Amino acid sequence: MKIALVSCVYPPYKSGIGNVAARHARQLTDMGHRVTVYCPVHDDEPGRDIVDGIVVERLRSLVRHGNSALVPQLVRHMKGHDAVYIMWPFFGGAESAAIGARMHKIPYIVFFHMDVLWDGWRGKRFWTATSAPPSHGSCAMPMPCWPAQQSSRRPHRLGM
Repeated sequence: MKIALVSCVYPPYKSGIGNVAARHARQLTDMGHRVTVYCPVHDDEPGRDIVDGIVVERLRSLVRHGNSALVPQLVRHMKGHDAVYIMWPFFGGAESAAIGARMHKIPYIVFFHMDVLWDGWRGKRFWTATSAPPSHGSCAMPMPCWPAQQSSRRPHRLGM
């Protein structure tokens, strides 16, 4: 399978999400899948690298804040893949990757790393905009995966 792995960070940038993304990319590659990692540029230049034998596309973002990055070109980069693997949270990138997967009728899966909780005005603003307040009083950002209407293809077991 040709798999797109989308993450907000990737080594050499040090972070838990990046480390997990690298391990998943390595394991999928070792199993015979062709993996391309897509992540925003942080301190280096945009472009294609080979990191430990894995293709890494570092994309320029329109706007960045911390590890969040608005990367709308992910929509078109999803084309041609058999599956999309999204590391969550990735504000500004996960949404583009999911839209691209849906547009190109590619199944996608979201690997949920942690809740994103907001207190105060940010949590109230988010839930006012989405009309879906959580039951526990904090704000956790949801992300859909494997929508039923998306494709007639069945998800493949990746063996992990």
